[in-house]
Amino acid sequence: MAFTELDEFFDDTITLPIGGKPYIIDGVSGEDGLWAQRLVDAIERAKKEEDVDVGKLDDGDERLLYQRMLGDTFDEMLSDKVKWAKIGHAAMTVFFWTTQNKTVAEQYWQAGGDPEALGSAEPTPNRASRRASAAAARSTRSPAPTNGTRARSTSAAKKPASRSKKS
Repeated sequence: MAFTELDEFFDDTITLPIGGKPYIIDGVSGEDGLWAQRLVDAIERAKKEEDVDVGKLDDGDERLLYQRMLGDTFDEMLSDKVKWAKIGHAAMTVFFWTTQNKTVAEQYWQAGGDPEALGSAEPTPNRASRRASAAAARSTRSPAPTNGTRARSTSAAKKPASRSKKS
């Protein structure tokens, strides 16, 4: 038995309707897929280390994520004057499709990005809530240990090295 040409039956697009217009988004390139997976891995490592800035993106990183996930559709959405929040929601939907699967992406899309509506899936919180959480964590002091042990003095020095942006 010979294998059938993959392009004959494999659909690597999703259609996201925004403002009455269906945006057809191609699957990301292999390079962008690996980049997205490295981002997920970095977030998972940071969660294990209880890093309060887990998943935090600055404006440039956020735009890069959106561009990489949406490809040519990013420029089309900007041209169509789609609101930034909706572009972000579409990009994160593609991010979940890329790093997990279409089912999780659809759940994220239908939940409007609301983590409580998602149930077990854990989307990346939006930038405002990440900043608020980080600010709260910085302003709340941890109680001193009472069992005679000392906190590791190197925990604050474990800040991840900054990575250069790749376009």
